[in-house]
Amino acid sequence: WPARSPDLSPIENVWSWMKKWIEDHHDVEALSLPQLRQAVQGAWDAVPPDFLRQLAHTMPGRLQQVIANGGGELVTRFWYL
Repeated sequence: WPARSPDLSPIENVWSWMKKWIEDHHDVEALSLPQLRQAVQGAWDAVPPDFLRQLAHTMPGRLQQVIANGGGELVTRFWYL
């Protein structure tokens, strides 16, 4: 499988969650750089621990699916669990 496969990179799910959180809580286009930094920190602080646990618990299944798929991408993504 590709070394940078999002299927095997749980942080991609976290980034996706954080992006949605920021978009839901801020007018992104109106943010200055310092405000954007604060928004990113706020999103990071808001990531639910249960979401992180669930990401960790899905990893064995993701690995099995990638192996079963011959190393190809997964058909089902886990973006928002």
